[in-house]
Amino acid sequence: MMHSSINKENKPVVVIVLGMHRSGTSCLVGSLEQFGVFLGEVKTYSPFNKKGNRESPLIFRFHESIFIENGGKWSDPPEEIVWKPEYDKKIFNILELFKGEPVWGFKDPRTLFFIEEWLKILGDDFEVKLVGSYRHPVKVAESLFKRNGLSLENGLKVWVAYNKRLLQVCTSNDIKLINFDLPRDEYIEKLEGIAEYLSLPANDFSSFYEEGLVTVSDESVTRRLSLPSDVSQVYQKLLSYE
Repeated sequence: MMHSSINKENKPVVVIVLGMHRSGTSCLVGSLEQFGVFLGEVKTYSPFNKKGNRESPLIFRFHESIFIENGGKWSDPPEEIVWKPEYDKKIFNILELFKGEPVWGFKDPRTLFFIEEWLKILGDDFEVKLVGSYRHPVKVAESLFKRNGLSLENGLKVWVAYNKRLLQVCTSNDIKLINFDLPRDEYIEKLEGIAEYLSLPANDFSSFYEEGLVTVSDESVTRRLSLPSDVSQVYQKLLSYE
């Protein structure tokens, strides 16, 4: 079964996947790629992500360079970003790579810090669809400890920085969120709802999603560290957004 046309004006559709590192964004964008969203050249394997993070190296390098030029990095994002004219030019160059694609998209957690600039440039020429993924903060912090050696406390600080941005996007844009901690069947059902929102073919998303992709799944992890109040507030707001 195919859903109705994704837009009535036949504009190219851009699907932007938003969310913190280690929060299920790779699973989400990989599922969407499997069912019609063109991602271009992306990473399909890493030691900490068996099916790859599904990120464009070009977009990753571009976003990371913006962080560095503004005195930050992925694990310590800059509080303020000075947007330079050359950044616009780089986005236009990226758009050329997707020229002619009716439905394409990308995912990079750093996008949260300059999504407004992306939306301004995409403007009226594209139909932009935003989707996002989030996960329990302690599970993210545990995963960052395993992958990068960040302390749990620092992992929670990074989680807050990114997910505050995600909440800002939620308050000012139409976006569909999915909780990566949902049981498998519920998660698949949510994926199908996102597919319907994007007017993608209603096929079996379970073929990409595997429980083995969840690197921290033990529920006891959520009891190892009490959540600071700012972390808890952001998490509860994300839960209530759905």
